[in-house]
Amino acid sequence: MSSAHSLSPGISFFTRNKRRMHKYGIIIAFFALCLIVALIGEYQVAQGAWSSNYFLSNENTLIVLRQVSINGILAIGMTFVIITAGVDLSVGSVLALSGIVAARFATNNSGGDFLARRPRSWAR
Repeated sequence: MSSAHSLSPGISFFTRNKRRMHKYGIIIAFFALCLIVALIGEYQVAQGAWSSNYFLSNENTLIVLRQVSINGILAIGMTFVIITAGVDLSVGSVLALSGIVAARFATNNSGGDFLARRPRSWAR
């Protein structure tokens, strides 16, 4: 026996399934996005847009891995921090500081004088 509420023609699908949509809505949206991306990719392959196949080359794979490696190393470190019940929110600032120092070393051949100098505000 089904309820009259679920069979009412005036009530929308989302209203009838509000609890299920609240629980599974993000999963449905994820699969819908995956389907859209797959369809667009298939369409582009059919049109010959990927005939050069540079995307799957070894050179491009190495470039992508180099770009992702920093985030991967940070993610592994943060995983151990979270597992040990320690909370460390300084990861972003440490990454930014190390990026600034690395850029300074890369642009200045000697680089060592950067660490020896102090800003004028510290001279007091």
